[in-house]
Amino acid sequence: MNDNTPDTQLIKKPILEGKHPAIQLLYMVLLIFGCGIVISLFGLLLSYGIWGEDMDELTPGYYRFMQLFNAIGVFLVPALLFSYLQRRRWFSYSQADCRPNNGMTLLYVAAASLCILPIAGMVVELGKLVPWPDFMAKWEKLMHEQQDSVDHVLEMMTADTHISTLILNLLVCALLPAVSEELFFRGSLQQLLHHWFKNSHAAIWVTGFIFSAIHLQIDGFVARWLLGVYLGYLLVWSGSLWVPILAHFLHNALSIIIQHIVTVNGTITEENFTFSSILSTIVALLFLVFFIYLIYRSSHKNNVNQA
Repeated sequence: MNDNTPDTQLIKKPILEGKHPAIQLLYMVLLIFGCGIVISLFGLLLSYGIWGEDMDELTPGYYRFMQLFNAIGVFLVPALLFSYLQRRRWFSYSQADCRPNNGMTLLYVAAASLCILPIAGMVVELGKLVPWPDFMAKWEKLMHEQQDSVDHVLEMMTADTHISTLILNLLVCALLPAVSEELFFRGSLQQLLHHWFKNSHAAIWVTGFIFSAIHLQIDGFVARWLLGVYLGYLLVWSGSLWVPILAHFLHNALSIIIQHIVTVNGTITEENFTFSSILSTIVALLFLVFFIYLIYRSSHKNNVNQA
């Protein structure tokens, strides 16, 4: 019995345990491509069975259906498999098995989410004012075409004003991305880069950059990068992946709800760079800094108490 114990332990050793971070990153990339291709193709085959091959125009339902499979294939399943290869547990590596121990942190995160929207909107508009170099003109055109395509799909998905559609959008466009993207970016990629760089700040900023770049939306690149950085610090401070998941979900959900209200009422959003919009953004920024401080303090206090 005792002679077999070492062999049993070797068999149970996680595949990625002790591997160089570069090798682990290679595994992650292979999981993304492998799972993404297989699961997305499976979703595409199912879509042919539901909508047929001769669709004159792709419907919002089709886009939601494919987004479901893409999110599962590219982010969710690779993140879970990567965690299992690291620890032989599905949620341990990503810290998704750690629940938030301070309820006040969650309240502060919810309050901060209300402040982020106007700030992000202003950052997006400021980004549009930055001119591109002449040698990047073709790249700029391609990026804006991609941005227009994404905006068109979002408009299609939010055009229906029924409550059932709103709930469906909240599930597919808010909850699913929050869980799947946070499991991958903060729970897997940021953790890997943290172990590699031995520096949490570098891991957070690099992960935030990749998080923004992969969305291929040039207008909101800087705003999404900063959002990714904020989500990364939430994980480091709280020690639980569910805190950035909550923040990510609330950000997406509030955006969808506001768009729904605008569509229902037929209202026109306020012009940018007016005195009132600039003043409201400054006020929101001050409150955001305050709530981030409260999040940091409550998380730090909780960690000290646990120690």
